[in-house]
Amino acid sequence: METKRVIEVVGGIIRRGEKYLLGKRPEGKSLGGHWEFIGGKIEPGETPEQALARECREEIALDIVNERIRTAVTHAYPDRTIHLTLIDCEPAPGAEPVALEHSELGWFTPEEMSTLDFCSADAELLPVIFPKRKPLIYVCRKDERALDSYTADGLVVFGSGYGDLDRLNENPMFKGLKEDEEGFYCCGEHAPYRYACYICNFDDTWDPWLQIEELLTRGARSIVICFNQEVELPSFVRPKVLHVLREHGCLIHGERGE
Repeated sequence: METKRVIEVVGGIIRRGEKYLLGKRPEGKSLGGHWEFIGGKIEPGETPEQALARECREEIALDIVNERIRTAVTHAYPDRTIHLTLIDCEPAPGAEPVALEHSELGWFTPEEMSTLDFCSADAELLPVIFPKRKPLIYVCRKDERALDSYTADGLVVFGSGYGDLDRLNENPMFKGLKEDEEGFYCCGEHAPYRYACYICNFDDTWDPWLQIEELLTRGARSIVICFNQEVELPSFVRPKVLHVLREHGCLIHGERGE
């Protein structure tokens, strides 16, 4: 069996503020339409840092500074194997990138990158470069009327005092609520929460993480948990929810967990 030659390549984790520069490979070329970190082959005699500086000038007319090797991965494509070294860097002061070889350039947050189609070697490194943030959970000790004092993407209420969608829409916090086929609510653009979930039925096999995880999957980075005091909840609900939150490493605010 013929052993594939490993091609040494480099990519730049080019940061400006909280966003990172990516290039979209042009259609008609290998991996066309996929996003990648800027970079290319390391030529004989070059260090990874020298190769990245050259590639940035050739591909995006950008001078970079503060180069630091972050990590590397070996990835086998059907036609070749590459060893990709990724380097942290920043644009030189006043420098702006120009798409000379890519069909498109863009600055993205780590969260926005999750919606992009990446070249598979780059995709392998995303969890290493941008470790998943622990979800931030606010535990509300009061009833639903106190929820407007929190700022978060998602809301989970255990024990709803409203009962149906029409009554929920009477509350200005939840204007534009729409229920999907899975029982989750998508809030209107002027509501403080993007997603909401009301849970009223509990039994011994019930797993509260399923609803919380669904909101995180939909894009929530912070969630308010409300144990509604206007209705009588089974005694096991609060301790079970808090146990699950701690078990999954959530950052919990507003609850000592006693």
